[in-house]
Amino acid sequence: MSLSVQKPTSGAGRPSPVKPRLGTGATARRLGQVLRMTILLGALGTGGVLAAHFLGTEDGKQWRQRVFSLNGNSQEAPPFVPTTAVQQGSLEVSLMLVGSLKAEESQSVTSEVSGTVTSIVDDGTAVKTGDVLVELQNDQLQLDIDGKKVSLVNAQNQLEDTKRDGQLTAENAKTQLAKGLEELAILKQTNKASLDQATAALELQRTELALAKAKLGKDLRLAEENLITKQELDNDRRNADAKEFSVARAQAQLELQRGQYVSDENQKQAEVGRLRYASNLAQRRIGDEVRNAQRQVDTLKQQITDLEDQLTKSTIRSPSDGVVVLEQQYDGGMRGMRPGDMVSPSRKLMEIPNLAKMVVNCEIEEKDIGPVRTGLPVLITLDPYPGVVYHGTVREVATVAKPAQVEGSFFQGKNSFSTVISVTDPDARRMRPGMNATVEILASTVKDTTYIPVDALFERQEKPLVYRMRGGKFDATPIEIGPRNKDYLVVKKGVKRGDTVALVFPPEQLIAR
Repeated sequence: MSLSVQKPTSGAGRPSPVKPRLGTGATARRLGQVLRMTILLGALGTGGVLAAHFLGTEDGKQWRQRVFSLNGNSQEAPPFVPTTAVQQGSLEVSLMLVGSLKAEESQSVTSEVSGTVTSIVDDGTAVKTGDVLVELQNDQLQLDIDGKKVSLVNAQNQLEDTKRDGQLTAENAKTQLAKGLEELAILKQTNKASLDQATAALELQRTELALAKAKLGKDLRLAEENLITKQELDNDRRNADAKEFSVARAQAQLELQRGQYVSDENQKQAEVGRLRYASNLAQRRIGDEVRNAQRQVDTLKQQITDLEDQLTKSTIRSPSDGVVVLEQQYDGGMRGMRPGDMVSPSRKLMEIPNLAKMVVNCEIEEKDIGPVRTGLPVLITLDPYPGVVYHGTVREVATVAKPAQVEGSFFQGKNSFSTVISVTDPDARRMRPGMNATVEILASTVKDTTYIPVDALFERQEKPLVYRMRGGKFDATPIEIGPRNKDYLVVKKGVKRGDTVALVFPPEQLIAR
């Protein structure tokens, strides 16, 4: 791009350089400084354009007036309009955007317990996995743990006492049952032997009765034949009656004895049943008492475990390597967590972003989205480090547009496409999530095209135009524009190579009507 200082001429419409009037002495020296500065600024390219723009402003106009008013000469200088020539050639097309630097991966750090913050790392602190981030007040937790441990020892002693006492009770009941069973067995055995003896005696008496009856029958036949005396017959009859009475009496005594033995055995059996019930009851009771004591021990152990877990969780450690980004809260203004603040379970305290994987999120307006596609190279600069250039590639371009959004405000009638740019050379030393990033997407190279500086583009009724110098005046010339980069833009129609266009809005008296 070339920069020259022009003023309108009448001749053939060709612009000629401004020829300021030269004074003598200080005036000549001061004017020489102005000319040298103009030449130097022109050599600086875009910087010269900006400086020339300043000379065309009201402040620059006053500055030039002061130069020309030296030595009493108050005549105003001719209107100053910085211009440039329309260029022809190859142009690198790029798109300049402002986005926000984000970590592609980030882990939230939350509190799992409630408490008061006693210490917390500063915002922006670089941490490693396992580093302490936040400590909550835990004095009372430690006292509670110590108290529960004392109670646990007492409960464990009580459990052992319950087991021991219950075991003694159960063993005694079991011994009584065994004794009762043994006594029942002995009683049954004794009764059986006694009954067997009585039954044998009864059988003997029955045998004797049968013999007595047989002898009586024989004697009756003999008596009929008068072979024995009446006295002998009466003796046999009395003997047979006595034997029969003895059998009847023995039979009755046996039945009575059998009934008594059954009663005794039933009574002993009932006693054994009571002993068995007592033994089973003792077993159940000891089981219940031991389970209750064990439950108390288990409850105290769990309480201690929970308290120790809370104590551990009162020291919050970093889940990964990264940089601390404190969660902001409103307290008359936005601020991060600090000592003295109360936290509750599940409350987010901070983020630990992975600075090894960074992206830039930005919005591309609908009119600029055409050449943008995934895989395009990107140059990235961060506001705190304007002289450091990072590199990236376009990773994602939204397929659906949404209303453009800049710092929370929506611009009616404009759509944008959310775009994600991967940073290929992340810098954990400098990069921080939330930094503003200026990105230049290198879209393509347009060959053999006409282009002008972006400063030469103006609008009238939202239509692009340039102020082209013609016949000493600047003519508002509509143009059709194409792709651009941060410094230049393609002109498809309206001007041609070599045309001279203004870089600032010309004074009214120099605009062609």
